[in-house]
Amino acid sequence: MTGAGGAREREQLAAVLRELRDDTGLSLNALAAKTAYSKSSWARYLGGRSLPPRHAVEALCLLAGREPGGVLALYELVRGASRGGAGVRRASAPAGPVSVGRRSRRIWAVAGSVVAAAVGVYVWSLLGTGATGGTGTGGTGAGGRGAVAGAREGHAPGCLADSCTGRDAEALRCSTATHQPVVLAERRYADGVVVKLRHSERCGTVWARIDRGAVGDRVELHAPEAKAQRREVQDDFDARGSVSTPMAFVRSADLSEVRACLVHERQRSCFGSAD
Repeated sequence: MTGAGGAREREQLAAVLRELRDDTGLSLNALAAKTAYSKSSWARYLGGRSLPPRHAVEALCLLAGREPGGVLALYELVRGASRGGAGVRRASAPAGPVSVGRRSRRIWAVAGSVVAAAVGVYVWSLLGTGATGGTGTGGTGAGGRGAVAGAREGHAPGCLADSCTGRDAEALRCSTATHQPVVLAERRYADGVVVKLRHSERCGTVWARIDRGAVGDRVELHAPEAKAQRREVQDDFDARGSVSTPMAFVRSADLSEVRACLVHERQRSCFGSAD
């Protein structure tokens, strides 16, 4: 974003994301391990230094046990402002109610741009109500956090079949401690690099994961009737751990056609369960 206004709006979004991160109870390292984004990327997103991808916002909401709709609406407003305010109208009447999952409050904003009004109202409703530390529907005290924790412990996946395509397997609970994915195929390379082709039977999806890749390596997933999914090893933190592509929906009859690829120094090596 450019300009003072854009910077302010980005910081307001970052404040909401930090609140969500607090609700997850996860460190930056743990957050990176549970999503497709590195520790350094999350540090930039939460610090307001860069605008996160939409999928990162969605993954954080789901890890926090929060419905993503309200946060994504705020995200789109901020993203619109980052593009120079294209399509943003001036507000001549109060804005409507802003809903944040269970934290729902009717607040009226007057005058100013829709972006500034909506962002300000949303941040107040999410953060301001938690200032008292109470246990009501809007608080972030013991009762509020208990409700969030209960939502996180739900067993149902956050997506099914085609709705999972392009999204993170762990954030959407397609890969959990009690619902481990099936490894359809695995290939080992030099220097301990391992690429796995993984399948979630409960969600009907596949994705590829690289362990101990080198910075600059890219892992790809190619599935029938789905857009290719890719993820790159961005930094030393990624290289020491693992990086997964977003998921793609695949029918059971087509699993043998799914391919995982490693791109290392412009050389591509692909494999599948039928190899």
